[in-house]
Amino acid sequence: MVHVPAWDSVRSAAGRVYEKISSCKAMRTEEVVSQLACAAQNVHGVDGRLDFCSPSWQLDCITLLSCIDWTARVLKVPVEPRKYRESFTVNYKALFPELTSRHYRVDIFDAATQWNCTRYVNGDRFDLSNETALAAERLQASWGAVASSLLD
Repeated sequence: MVHVPAWDSVRSAAGRVYEKISSCKAMRTEEVVSQLACAAQNVHGVDGRLDFCSPSWQLDCITLLSCIDWTARVLKVPVEPRKYRESFTVNYKALFPELTSRHYRVDIFDAATQWNCTRYVNGDRFDLSNETALAAERLQASWGAVASSLLD
């Protein structure tokens, strides 16, 4: 991953965003969904396109992912099993330490929504397994449906 200094301030601001959202424990469903819709609008911007490289987009996306997490909590959506994380490499286990919680990351959202079947990392070629490619396609379709619902 390329280190971009401006993203350090984005990460710091993101922590404050999540604290603000999660401190509103008495929020009603309508309020949470309204905040989620607003966050989705900010991520899509005026022309409806995602700007993955912009630090301001990164902050907007962190806000959106925090709103998704908080909405799921308010709506009491069960957390799906994350047992597959046990097979992660040490580096990925550091990014996703808990098997029992959601853990949304902008870099993973970015990769999954733009993913094709091949990636090059540090000059090395990585091909997705059929299972992973199907999961990425399902995520892209699900995100499209959620975004469409929130932006209408």
